[in-house]
Amino acid sequence: MSPALKNLEKKLGLAHLNPLALLRLSPKTRFEHVIERGYSTDVLGWFGEAWMVFRSRRKAIVLASLPSALAAFIMIFLFYRQQGRATTTSVLLYGSYLRSVLMMTAAVMPSFVALGALSKSEDPRKDYLEALWRLPGILLISAMTWVPMVYSGFMGEIGVTIRWWAVPIAIYLAVAYSFAPYLAVDGRMDFWMALETSRRAVSRNWFGIASIYAIYYLAAWVFSAALSMLPGIFSTILVVDEMTRKLRTDPLDIMYGFSNAFMAGLFYIFLIFFHIIMATAYIRIFHPVGYRKAA
Repeated sequence: MSPALKNLEKKLGLAHLNPLALLRLSPKTRFEHVIERGYSTDVLGWFGEAWMVFRSRRKAIVLASLPSALAAFIMIFLFYRQQGRATTTSVLLYGSYLRSVLMMTAAVMPSFVALGALSKSEDPRKDYLEALWRLPGILLISAMTWVPMVYSGFMGEIGVTIRWWAVPIAIYLAVAYSFAPYLAVDGRMDFWMALETSRRAVSRNWFGIASIYAIYYLAAWVFSAALSMLPGIFSTILVVDEMTRKLRTDPLDIMYGFSNAFMAGLFYIFLIFFHIIMATAYIRIFHPVGYRKAA
């Protein structure tokens, strides 16, 4: 390779470019500069900024979260009604492909109000309705994100053994598609172009974006598990004597069920905040500070 070409690669930041970022399966977009120049990650800074955005738009974000929380509550209720017994929180949230797609799609919707705040929008209602208008595309993106997980056997829905060789691919794609919903709404892209643009951009600094997931899942799981002990113990105190006398169910199962339902709800609330963090990361990576959304 000639010295001139090497210097060009260095200037564009291509010298250490992940080969997967070069793999383009859709047309070029106006965000090619993100792949070519790269970007740095400020994960803790994004967490802090997301919290400030939530505080500044908390009323609008809470209102936008109500439909998502209601949808999650209905799905959790139907799940336990069908099961007829207690089960783990991970099975509730990730044990069904369809349920996971619906719950994850609902969880991302409030983050578009935060995206509007980050892009200097003054109309949260319009920001939410715009995302709602593109809900079919967001559903397709969620469906595409979770397909590799189902194929790997990691979700266990179709009763197959885990294909360990496919698990890393599924995890890579799940992280790589992180910004696809925002590209679909903010970038006005169809679902496939949004997926591919997100994958190429995230591949530029995959581990940096994956660290957001690592911090979130560890913190959310620990806090949710710790707090979920309280309603489980309380509910058992209230009903253990009556249930034991009537032999309707195992008291431990009662505590287990209440705790895990509560834990799933808490984890889902944290999941909504996680998407606000991802919206923050999206703006900071794909747009300059002070970006104003186009009319």
